[in-house]
Amino acid sequence: MTERMSRFVGKVVVITGAGGPGSGGAASRRFASEGATVVASDIDEQGLEQLVDDTDVDHGGTIVGRRCDVMDPDDVQALVDDAVGTFGKLDVMINHAARMNPPAGPFVPDIAPDAWREAIDGVLNVVFYGCRAAIPHLVKTKGCVVNTASISGMGGDYAIPAYDAGKAGVINLTKAMAHDHGEQGVRFNCVSPGGIAYPSGNPMASMEEQYLERVPLRRFASPDDIAAAMAFLASDDASYITGHNLVVDGGLTSTSGQYPVIRHLMTQRSVEDG
Repeated sequence: MTERMSRFVGKVVVITGAGGPGSGGAASRRFASEGATVVASDIDEQGLEQLVDDTDVDHGGTIVGRRCDVMDPDDVQALVDDAVGTFGKLDVMINHAARMNPPAGPFVPDIAPDAWREAIDGVLNVVFYGCRAAIPHLVKTKGCVVNTASISGMGGDYAIPAYDAGKAGVINLTKAMAHDHGEQGVRFNCVSPGGIAYPSGNPMASMEEQYLERVPLRRFASPDDIAAAMAFLASDDASYITGHNLVVDGGLTSTSGQYPVIRHLMTQRSVEDG
């Protein structure tokens, strides 16, 4: 067993939003492969069953599936309490799940208040529910929280103001909790992905060329890329990191946003010289 594969031996990890083909499932497999007991949760029970059945875990790790609706704070509390009751403790809480149905439109006055509240509940409040349930147990283990935010929480996007606002809230909630609970030895960090290519199909395939033109690494992230970032932040390798937003976007947000003037001029000159 390599050192990397043993970082979470003896640790109990709860992960929400783990039932699909995305980063939650990838994180479950990553933590289990490094020795953790993973309680993977989702409202998609079939997806959870497939995750458990399809994961061949070595190094002492394991994955168990538990249904949980993260929109229901009582359900989230029951998930965490069940994990602690079954396995004796909680070391890591990964708040990955979100209800991804934000109202879209460039005109905020056209968004109904109920739709706005539902969007904020599904993006931001679900993270609060998970943290609220986990913190009393994490204080006992000097554990940590990793939340899933987004680069959309770092700036504005066209026509998804509720999603942008909710993810910005996740980032700042993470920072606030890092201050509130640092003296208790609990760390709080978040991961902000950019575009992700999912095994079931890339929803941005129709705009791939235009999108990747702005990404220095010229590719989308994989769910495993996001899972690796989560595992790092949850590990002892990051023991002095808290209140941090780790951006995993292939360099997309490293730009000033300006049009690449010099490249344009160089291309134009090359054409003229040709």
